[in-house]
Amino acid sequence: MVNMKRVAVATVIGILTGLYCTGSLVISPPPGVTPEPWFMVMIFYGRILQGFVIGITDGISLHPVLRGAGIAEPAEILDRRSHRRSRKGIRLLPPWTWHAASARHPRSGFRDQERATHHPPYPG
Repeated sequence: MVNMKRVAVATVIGILTGLYCTGSLVISPPPGVTPEPWFMVMIFYGRILQGFVIGITDGISLHPVLRGAGIAEPAEILDRRSHRRSRKGIRLLPPWTWHAASARHPRSGFRDQERATHHPPYPG
């Protein structure tokens, strides 16, 4: 059953964020960009739609969605206390993770990873 209050709140938040995004585009557009009406309507509509979808997705399990999108994989997590019982769960695949060791630090191996993926170095 869909919780109508949740749908209403999420849709109103979508309307407010849509107004904020389009308003900020009108008030201070990026240099060299002229905001066109159709583009602002699409931004506004997209934010409302996002809010509505978030509102109606109450109770949907995200595990199959994340696995289907290739973002996560099934994993078993050991219980810290007993070290015997395991729980089923998911973990993010490496391209979707970030941790403190991936920051620019001489011993983190970040520069080696940069060379391996052939990305230009981070400026700064």
